Amino acid sequence: MGKTLGPTKLLAPGLVNSGANAASALKVAASAEKIRTVVHSVIASAEKTSFSTMRTAFFEIMRQRQVQSIGVLPWATFGCSVATCSALLMYGDGIECAVESLPAAPSIASLGRGIQSLHQASQVVGQTDGTRIQKSIESLMNRLRKVKMQ
Repeated sequence: MGKTLGPTKLLAPGLVNSGANAASALKVAASAEKIRTVVHSVIASAEKTSFSTMRTAFFEIMRQRQVQSIGVLPWATFGCSVATCSALLMYGDGIECAVESLPAAPSIASLGRGIQSLHQASQVVGQTDGTRIQKSIESLMNRLRKVKMQ
């Protein structure tokens, strides 16, 4: 087909590579699901660790409160673990979704460039059509003036 009609990429890239595209899409989907599973387990582990650290720091502060003055380190540990745990609880799903979309990033970028090119082409066509429409209206107005004068 490529020898008689020309390069197959110019002819029908969607028809020629449709089998390969479907296979690569399945691979991307499978790898994205694996990545999401791994990231979910890492985030869940980090949540547990930060919650455990927060609880340990709190109990250490409460234990030392009666005996001696409390230093900066237990308070800093407690504050950082609270911030980490709350951030993971709030943004964990968003992090998972962002990481899951990484295998499809080239396709997403290509789609964005395609949309941008389409927008630019639409603007050029709009300007060209606008000029043509304006000329057609002016021509029609001139014809109507000539008809009124006669």
